[in-house]
Amino acid sequence: MTSLILKKHPKFSQKKRPLVLIIMDGIGIGPKSDSNAVHLATTPFLDSLSSLPLYTELQAHGIAVGMPSNNDMGNSEVGHNALGAGRIFKQGASLVNNAINSRKLFKKDTWITCIKNCLKNKSTLHFIGLLSDGNVHSHINHLKIMIEEAVKMGQKKIRLHILLDGRDVGQKTALNYIENIHQKIDIPYLFINWVILPIVIVTFLHHSYFFTNSFQLSN
Repeated sequence: MTSLILKKHPKFSQKKRPLVLIIMDGIGIGPKSDSNAVHLATTPFLDSLSSLPLYTELQAHGIAVGMPSNNDMGNSEVGHNALGAGRIFKQGASLVNNAINSRKLFKKDTWITCIKNCLKNKSTLHFIGLLSDGNVHSHINHLKIMIEEAVKMGQKKIRLHILLDGRDVGQKTALNYIENIHQKIDIPYLFINWVILPIVIVTFLHHSYFFTNSFQLSN
């Protein structure tokens, strides 16, 4: 076990210094192919680290970092949350899945009051949020299930204010998800407004931290 002891560097002074944890976004263990920029780059220092006795690898996607399944990728904030907490806890999409599957979402006063108000006033129910199956910040199935539940309760008019993803899914895929909603949801009065301004999309994605970190407020 002596080889696993960190030896003091001869050029360091005797003064106590902080231990720095460096998290390098975008640097990971991936396939050695032309699509892997890290593999193609010249990285002598990173290469040397992999030969040390203390070298190890961590899984940065799927259930290991709180995603719904192992088919779901991780990203920067997912990794930061898991490393910062020092444990695995469910990310936003997983929390929403649980709330829907257990039907807790539909038993909350917020949902019930909202639907009752729309039915009483014969008004439109509005949804706003990401529309994709990225499953990091949201999933299109969440919206489908909420629409279906609202229709079962008698809601006739629904308007979607969708924020196009562009981060958790491929480029130019927005129309695929819009068509998916139209095909799966049979409501005479289903209207869709869509936002394509990049600054709006990025702002929403980064402010989704508020929802993720404050989920317990509506749980």
